[in-house]
This record gives sequence, C-alpha cells and structure tokens, in this order.
Amino acid sequence: MKERPLRMAKIVRRVVGAKLQQLTPGVYLTLTDITVSPDLKYATVWISPLEEDSDDKELNLLLTEHRPALQAELAGYVQSKFTPRLVLRIDRGGAHAASIEQLLKDL
Repeated sequence: MKERPLRMAKIVRRVVGAKLQQLTPGVYLTLTDITVSPDLKYATVWISPLEEDSDDKELNLLLTEHRPALQAELAGYVQSKFTPRLVLRIDRGGAHAASIEQLLKDL
C-alpha cells in the first residue's frame, strides 16, 4: 500500500476506534483491519466482536445505525479533498480459526 492510504488508514483507525467505543458502551469490539482505496475515497473497516456468541444481524444493525456518526467524526479529522466513505464489515476470522482448532483437537 502506498504512503497516503497508509496514513489515512491510521487516522481512520484512531478516529473510528475511539468514536465506536463511545457509541457502543458495553459492546466490546476490535478493529482488525482497515484498507483504504488508492484514491482515498473508500475505507473498509473490519470489526470483530470480542464475544463469540454475538449476533451478526444485531451487530450489523448497530454498525449501520452508527455509520453516519462515525463518518461525521472522521470528516472532522481529515484534511483532504475527500473524506473516505466508511464501509463497515464484520470480521469472523478469529471465531472461525477457534472452531477449526477445536475440530483438530477433537480428532
């Protein structure tokens, strides 16, 4: 990744992480990855819930509900022609890896 998208990804991680923590008290989430398009118009934020039994539909509704507030917060910090449009995605990689590990232990 080039320098500008990397710098933007760092800003997105800092701003979105802090604001998401404020907007969702009691819901424990972690930002696992952020990718920014080369033209800086889109930023995909991969979010993983720390509770394994969390409902994906409920989490998706929560993220959809708070996306405008996260977008507005990011716009206040970005000093460029465009503010990247946030795309929020649920990352279940950790839970999937844990289930595979459990299957291997059961063999």
